Amino acid sequence: MTNVQDPRTDDVLLHAIAQQDTAALAELCRRYAGRGLSLAYQHQMPDPGQAMEDAFAVLFQTAQGFSRSSLPAEVWTLGMIHRHCVALTASTARTPG
Repeated sequence: MTNVQDPRTDDVLLHAIAQQDTAALAELCRRYAGRGLSLAYQHQMPDPGQAMEDAFAVLFQTAQGFSRSSLPAEVWTLGMIHRHCVALTASTARTPG
């Protein structure tokens, strides 16, 4: 198994993800999973790992939105993860039980 990191910038990775490049998504996950997990723990997600998998799945589906943003790639990516955590927190707060 190699530990070769993708040399592409986060901007380039997001544009590649918008074109359905799963290798670019894997690299972005590698770069942001730790910080994303921190966000999930801060939001007290019951399953932070699953929350991150779901967040990156959403990011894969919505990466084309990055091209319309003026935010730096890092801010946009972490913002999307944060937004997903907030949405999950809100939906679990509404769930009776």
